[in-house]
Amino acid sequence: MVQHLLANGGNADFETPSGSTVLIELIRQRAPTNLITMLLDTCSDPNRKGSLGRTALNEAVQTEKVAVVTKLLENGANPNLPGPEHVLWIAISRPTCLRLLLTGGADVKKTPGLMEQATSMDNIEAVRILLDLGLDPNAKMDSTYTLLCSAIRDNWGDILTLLLERGANPNVMASVYPAWKCIIHNRLHFLPTLVDAALTTAIRENRSEMLSYLLAHGANPAQRGQDWPVCMAVRSPTMLQKLLPMVPDLSAHKGVMEMAVLANQLESIKLLLAAGASVKFLLEEGGADPNAPGEHLPLVKAIRRIPNGDLSMVELLLKKGADPNKAYRNGNAIMQAIEYRELPLLHLLVKKGGGVDLTQQDETDPLVHGLGQGSTSSSSIIVVDHLREIHTRSSYMGRNTHTRRRISDDTLK
Repeated sequence: MVQHLLANGGNADFETPSGSTVLIELIRQRAPTNLITMLLDTCSDPNRKGSLGRTALNEAVQTEKVAVVTKLLENGANPNLPGPEHVLWIAISRPTCLRLLLTGGADVKKTPGLMEQATSMDNIEAVRILLDLGLDPNAKMDSTYTLLCSAIRDNWGDILTLLLERGANPNVMASVYPAWKCIIHNRLHFLPTLVDAALTTAIRENRSEMLSYLLAHGANPAQRGQDWPVCMAVRSPTMLQKLLPMVPDLSAHKGVMEMAVLANQLESIKLLLAAGASVKFLLEEGGADPNAPGEHLPLVKAIRRIPNGDLSMVELLLKKGADPNKAYRNGNAIMQAIEYRELPLLHLLVKKGGGVDLTQQDETDPLVHGLGQGSTSSSSIIVVDHLREIHTRSSYMGRNTHTRRRISDDTLK
């Protein structure tokens, strides 16, 4: 019937006796989506308001009809048109619609305090969506209310944890500081979490005196805030030195050594090794693989980040047990050195690693790999010649202790 009326000149924007529009009334009465699609396909205005200032988009979000919201946005509905309130205020309790509106161009700058409202409503999914969008977890509503204080006031522990993990600062004052908010509203169970979050804040801001004060007053270095405190502290050897004596089990922080290498902090690596984070310690006492990779092997990561030819970090890792022959993701430290054409580095790795004639788990031969780097370029020939020289010398020195695989001249041509 609707299709027949529209085909014979029916007005899709006809105003109803109540002052609304046909489109808004169909949405309000939860009509089938195909009827709404018919109206939109016949050029019904998706932004026309009813007598109360309501828009079709606001009505669709209110009824939580996701398919209709999608169809309206596809047909030009303006997500920033007041109807009468901004549609994001309605969507804050409907995360699926909220995500659609934000994707469709809804502007959160037009709704200051939106995330505080989501916090007050205990809608953690909406808070997460807004944080993912890049909203500031320390922003204030009406220059007074902060998300942390609202979460504490309303006893929303999950949201409090999420905010702290996303960088909310427990030292930002609302009407009072978050710690005072815990006391005022009898939320004493949140105090340890706030103190531990203050610890990671001090590390992030490089506040050495604050770190010392917090540790002296019982802050737990094994409690995660924005990240694990020891993982954040590798960027600052001074902070790490203060933190390490208080860390109960360093072996629990997997990949911390690689993080120090990635941060290019030699002093942090020395501190970690001295504190027991060496591969030998993990193998003998912690039962871990001495060359356990993260994204890459620590030695490979160190080679990729050698500063101005300084091999001191590589030498330190080798001295503490890093194996240049250890393969991960079809490569190892020796192969990385070949790719970089670094002869001093290559000589160091071969000297420490027990030879270059060790075939990898994937049957990759470092010598053949060297030949494949750069084809006939002069730098590749120099690398291969250097490998040949090292191999010959190491084979001669080790002839009486074990048999080595012979490499024919044809292989090296």
